[in-house]
Amino acid sequence: MPVELDEEKLKLSEPNREVLEPLFAELEFRTLGKRVFGDDFSVLDTSKPNSAQMDLFASPAEISQPAEISSTTAAAGANNIHNTPHEYILLDHIEAVKAFAEELKTQTVFCFDTEATGLEALTADIVGLSFCYEKAKAYYIPTPQDRSGALEILNILKPIFENESIKKVGQNLKYDILLLSKYDIHVRGQIFDTMLAHYLIDPDTRHGMDILAETYLNYTPVSITELIGSKGKNQGNMKDVDIDKIKEYAAEDADITWQLYEKFVPLLESTFTKELAEKVEFPLVYTLAQMERNGVKIDVDTLHIFSQSLQQDIAELENRIYEKAGIKFNIASPKQLGGSAV
Repeated sequence: MPVELDEEKLKLSEPNREVLEPLFAELEFRTLGKRVFGDDFSVLDTSKPNSAQMDLFASPAEISQPAEISSTTAAAGANNIHNTPHEYILLDHIEAVKAFAEELKTQTVFCFDTEATGLEALTADIVGLSFCYEKAKAYYIPTPQDRSGALEILNILKPIFENESIKKVGQNLKYDILLLSKYDIHVRGQIFDTMLAHYLIDPDTRHGMDILAETYLNYTPVSITELIGSKGKNQGNMKDVDIDKIKEYAAEDADITWQLYEKFVPLLESTFTKELAEKVEFPLVYTLAQMERNGVKIDVDTLHIFSQSLQQDIAELENRIYEKAGIKFNIASPKQLGGSAV
């Protein structure tokens, strides 16, 4: 075929940042964006319009104004624990915990996060707790590995968690509520879940804390893999990590979640989802946690009868297929199924 060749167009040139950067931001190409544009790249795109959720509920005048997330520009390079001033305090003896509890119970709202030995709350053991109620300052309380020792620490904090007049903030609070319930601590009162809040603010993007920190705070948190390694059979356990490293990691979680809380409160207002969050989504966390803890009762005999009925139906269908095909073959094999159809 006749093809016109323009050799000049084949020469390697610098990428068109004006075109590519908004596209990379929209598609959340964080790693690729930094590889192409350098560390100052951010998925925060100042040219991107408000989300569909915001367009749906906002008036034309409000739509013409950029959302808070769009008005922030990324600093030169992402912030992290190494270049950001912070004060993370380790409370590793019982008298310090008691003194902190006296201060904590005077707060009207605080953020907390739990560290545990696994991702399944009902089978994991608690390793420690972190707290924050002011930006860049957080506290970490390690708990002994034995249950009686952990309970001695947790019982100091139990009245605060169960105080209905104190608002609790966290990221994916259902996990923390379930984990604490194993130690006879029943979290009560109004809650604010940053993961759920972001789902209401921007339902079309991901809601993990690391991504939220990068997007809204231009901050890259410490990765869990830095402490216990990558996922797999060789991955370590939080209880085996040096206490100073856990303190920095855990306290940072509470600090960043607190900062996200401060960002999301006005955004819930501007997206007209505050009432939905406070009356439906946040209270539902308690219900879901209770359902997960209670489990589901199953009638094993009825389930067995149903299983036998399904097996019989499947056998009859297989025989009808063989009869129509005129040959027996592996129905589960796409290749054999395609060949038989021919």
